[in-house]
Amino acid sequence: MCILSRGNATIITAAITASKAHFDRQYQTHLKHLKRKGLQPKTIEACSHAIRRIGVRFDHQIDSLTEAQLTDYFSELIASHSWSAVKLDLYGLKFYTMYVLRKPWVQSVTPDSMPRSRDGNALLCRTSAGNGLLAPYRLSCCAG
Repeated sequence: MCILSRGNATIITAAITASKAHFDRQYQTHLKHLKRKGLQPKTIEACSHAIRRIGVRFDHQIDSLTEAQLTDYFSELIASHSWSAVKLDLYGLKFYTMYVLRKPWVQSVTPDSMPRSRDGNALLCRTSAGNGLLAPYRLSCCAG
């Protein structure tokens, strides 16, 4: 059991407040990019809800999530939500990564329980055009 002194508690509270403030700024940037792309309000809400949910799960520190963290997160989400919710979170995170963090999207999370096509291939895969979009489930919030 860890007992914090008053000074340590103040430092921890300040760090939490700072990470939440950073998340809020990044979230507002995310909303601006979604709107700037001319997306419909429901698409904006779906993609922004994904970032809020991921933010809560990771204490608002989502700018450098590891593959292991993402695998755990999406595995938990698959167990508790519909596949549609999982896709929206994945696409919202992809949009956030590409447009807010300005990092290339690397598809590293492929849940074992992902829906499969008749030929057994995962339905969530890169397009053959090599443009980084996911197919065949391509939502407008991910369009480049």
